[in-house]
Amino acid sequence: MLAYPEDQIIVFDPAGEYPTLIEALGGSNIAFSPDSPTRLSPFDRSDVANMATTSQMAFKIDAFLALSSAMMAEGDEGLPEADKSIITRCVEAAYAKRGGDGTPTLSDFYEILKAQPERESRDIALRYERYVSGPLSFFNCQSNVAFEDRIVNVDLHELSSSMRVFGMLTALEAVRNRMYANYERGVTTWLYIDEVQSLFGHRVLHEVLGGGPQVQPHRNRHHPELDLHAGARGRAQHGAELRFRAAAQAVGARPQELGRPAVAFRRRGGLHR
Repeated sequence: MLAYPEDQIIVFDPAGEYPTLIEALGGSNIAFSPDSPTRLSPFDRSDVANMATTSQMAFKIDAFLALSSAMMAEGDEGLPEADKSIITRCVEAAYAKRGGDGTPTLSDFYEILKAQPERESRDIALRYERYVSGPLSFFNCQSNVAFEDRIVNVDLHELSSSMRVFGMLTALEAVRNRMYANYERGVTTWLYIDEVQSLFGHRVLHEVLGGGPQVQPHRNRHHPELDLHAGARGRAQHGAELRFRAAAQAVGARPQELGRPAVAFRRRGGLHR
């Protein structure tokens, strides 16, 4: 943080432990809950607006497939191919409905799903229904937040278990877009995910977070923090680099044992460089 003051740092805080620290460092806290005024749309494209439309659409389709898989997959079977085709079609139709640079909402997506001829589309719509109306509908909106401050804490602790994965995936998609935007302007981004072991039970989140051996739960069950690094410094010719690394927790653990150069790691007693 002190060595590279131009870097952006984003923290995912599932237990609500970081707001005081982030405020003391001059950062901002973004809290998601039914009662919070904070709103983030899974359809938001503001940070990738400079990309080609086809690239923006590909990212959003990928994000909605992951979101739908998290809600609908049973066991380890994953999302059926027919469902993937329907979701892809309906995401594209939702953006087309709004036209140009318009941003759809989950309501748009839901209504388009219900209008499709396949029986599977109505099943998909039913799964999304609780996120469109009622107390869990606070992601059915236009975004009113941006990851513009140098240090940002994403506070998820007031999300119920039924909303935690939905909120996590929506915020991860926004952060991914921010990383691409930062990379284009030569800014390195660090994402720290605390209590990451709580996510290993969700197969889709595990895949989104890399799925490599360094985040396999059976190998890193004692390493409850994960950081993701997207860097532009000195590597612009290679494109954006995404690194996933479980941070060392046990006293005496060497960061090099994690298989990648260490930048930040957690031990008992605090955060060390």
